[in-house]
Amino acid sequence: MKKQIAILALASALGLSDNAAESTYGVNEVLSDVSVSSTVAFESEYVYRGGVQYNGPAIQPGVDFSLPFFEGDLYLGYWGSYAVSNAAGVGNFQETDIYLGYSTDITDHVAIDFGFTYYMFPDTAGQDQWEEIYVGLNFSNTLPDDWPELNPAIYAYYNFAGSALTLEGSIGHSVSLGKLLGSSA
Repeated sequence: MKKQIAILALASALGLSDNAAESTYGVNEVLSDVSVSSTVAFESEYVYRGGVQYNGPAIQPGVDFSLPFFEGDLYLGYWGSYAVSNAAGVGNFQETDIYLGYSTDITDHVAIDFGFTYYMFPDTAGQDQWEEIYVGLNFSNTLPDDWPELNPAIYAYYNFAGSALTLEGSIGHSVSLGKLLGSSA
């Protein structure tokens, strides 16, 4: 009986019930604004900030949920790294990261991004859990129009477990799959 009540309560909360409460901005409207992106990578070796974390092949899935919030985007995500093999002396490395952050434009060309990441190592003996905060600036459309769009970024991370401050710079470039395949879309 408790299970049925819980299922009905969840269905009502998600707006799946005929008797869902009406509001000016209900759950269905919020869910329609959520965007989801995902990645799956195969890595021959897992390197994290210049150091080898796992010396062997790994699968690294991830998923991000983003919701418009005030003038920016609130996001929640998961990323993991899981050993493909458990060869002798290699170990069964697993990492699961959960992160929450907020990103908003501060000018036409600069966005600020900040958040928190919780790193878990469920099957790695002796590995502590990590907690980390971060803040970064992402730059876009800063080059002349006839140049390729490059998007530099700079981030600062503070890991509480190791009392470590890391600064990281990057340059990104996006190309639509349709453009690569010659589609006009």
